[in-house]
Amino acid sequence: MHTLPEHFPPPSNAESEPPLGYVLVPPVQPPGLNVAISSVVVGLAAPFFLFITLPLGLFAAMATRSPTSSGPRWWVAPLVLWSLPTVCTMGALVLSAVSLWLARNRGPGGRRSKAWIIGGVGLGIVVVKSLIVVAWLMETRRFMILF
Repeated sequence: MHTLPEHFPPPSNAESEPPLGYVLVPPVQPPGLNVAISSVVVGLAAPFFLFITLPLGLFAAMATRSPTSSGPRWWVAPLVLWSLPTVCTMGALVLSAVSLWLARNRGPGGRRSKAWIIGGVGLGIVVVKSLIVVAWLMETRRFMILF
């Protein structure tokens, strides 16, 4: 039988002794921070979805409009064009409202948290984009971009 030399410590029972070292603890995030960041990302990404829906909207316009008039299904092409950006904008609105609600309590010293500030930025992005679209619609009185 093989024995350990005397300068090695005897094996210990791992259940009875606390583990050596340290435990990694993630930093404390304010409530709603991940939701606030998501609202900003979705809010900024929503206009880029027009690149996806524009060809589909033009194809829908070719299929539903006659060369001389708009036809009975004039609403299909704008619906296809604005569907995905509108859904993303509404999602950003909901995410920013949830982040503002989660971060409604002030921190020590009466300061707002990072989550509340970023949620406000996400809400501001949604409001600015909506005002631009409403001003464009009031100016041109058209739902489609190209015609």
